[in-house]
Amino acid sequence: MSANQGNENGGQDNSTQGASTKQLHKEYRERIISTYRPLHRELYQMTPGSFFVPSFLNAISENTEEGFRNIISEPSPGVLTFDMLQPQFCKMLVDEAENFENWVRETRTRILPPNTMNAYGSVLDDFGMERMLDKLMKDYILPMSTS
Repeated sequence: MSANQGNENGGQDNSTQGASTKQLHKEYRERIISTYRPLHRELYQMTPGSFFVPSFLNAISENTEEGFRNIISEPSPGVLTFDMLQPQFCKMLVDEAENFENWVRETRTRILPPNTMNAYGSVLDDFGMERMLDKLMKDYILPMSTS
């Protein structure tokens, strides 16, 4: 009996199967990005002044606990809130997601669901926002979480 005969993955070990799944997902994203036409191209590049409210940018620039405390309120015990995103950015992001969903319907493109628990919605990375979102996390979310 060979080592792979009892393997549930059709003879592939988990690392090989994971690599092929990763490659298929990469090809899936490339196919979408090459054919989808964004509604708001400016969303795909990080533009802090257009994305964030000034008080948030000031707190990020200071990068101190006091700077972050100045923008945070606690309306209920343990519930922290702060203004972060410009209303126009939020509207454009929703418009972009709706534009993508319309494109999917019109082109009859099959998209992967966001996760196994949700059959509806879109993954922003899948239609080209990965770089912008990575920068958002690294340069704007991470500083708040480490202060």
